[in-house]
Amino acid sequence: MKQITKPYHAVITADLHYTSAFQNEKHAADMDEVTAEIISRCSRENADALLICGDLTNGNSKDMRHLACQLHHLAESCTLVIVPGNHDFQRCSKEEFESIFFPLLRIDLKDESSLSYACIDGNIMYLAMDDSSSRKTGGYLSEETVRWLDECLQYADCHHLTPVFLSHHSLFADPWMMDPSLYVIEADGVISLLQRYNVRLAFSGHQHVSLMRNRCGITECVVPIPSSGTHRIGSLEISDTEAFYTTASLNLLSAKWTEHDRYTLEQRRKNLKTLMDEPLAEAVCRWYSALDHTGTDEIDAAYQSEEMKQALHVIAGSPLEKWIRFVSEEKQCPEEIRTLL
Repeated sequence: MKQITKPYHAVITADLHYTSAFQNEKHAADMDEVTAEIISRCSRENADALLICGDLTNGNSKDMRHLACQLHHLAESCTLVIVPGNHDFQRCSKEEFESIFFPLLRIDLKDESSLSYACIDGNIMYLAMDDSSSRKTGGYLSEETVRWLDECLQYADCHHLTPVFLSHHSLFADPWMMDPSLYVIEADGVISLLQRYNVRLAFSGHQHVSLMRNRCGITECVVPIPSSGTHRIGSLEISDTEAFYTTASLNLLSAKWTEHDRYTLEQRRKNLKTLMDEPLAEAVCRWYSALDHTGTDEIDAAYQSEEMKQALHVIAGSPLEKWIRFVSEEKQCPEEIRTLL
């Protein structure tokens, strides 16, 4: 078992969708830059672990092998923990995913009924859950996997390990979700099981945004997608008594990403103008800009503007309106969060 220096440091990302989001060679080069910067950050910060919460690719086995080659060197000096996402199985079997990525991992306990596994790194046990391979949409853990999870948590308890729960879909639903089954893990008793063993920390992806929730005694951090917004990834530090999580932007300086970000903003503005007048659309764009930069004060100011109030009235009852109100009023996008372990 690797001995780690306190505080323990992990870099966290999700939803790389490596090479395939744009379906062309230009995007392949773009995602190489993203992946290279994530790997470089792990090396510069002497990270103990890199955690990836699903959707590594869009299910193309060639993309998977290319990504695995990039991660191979890092895995020699940094613990790699990955969980699969729903997009990873669009054109790929469980067996192929396992054959490509699992040789890079250290697996201490393996679930025979899924790709779930536990990785023990120092005094931390990562519970890397496969909540995606059995369904095309939505998260799911079988009864067999939940029983295996119970056994892992018993082991962690007996050996005084700190358990950290990793998944692609989330543990908790939010009011803005029109269909929570698309976002949340379906599994009887998982949250009560985590509570019973005093699991305080969980990470997920899938939603492409940065959210931090504290419910049922569990802090769940939804990790942002690194290829949009301000290209943020997560940073976790764990000491003997607490965990500290925040997000930071990648250093993507190429003209390709400048053009990509400009295009994304223009598309958002164009889509909003189909729903509302231009001044109201600009108000929503300002709110998104504040959200992308994770500035709580800026989010509040944009949300309280008269133009935003009018915009929300125009789209009342829509998922977008519920999402904006949820993030702004429930304060689910803080710049950082601490939790006791």
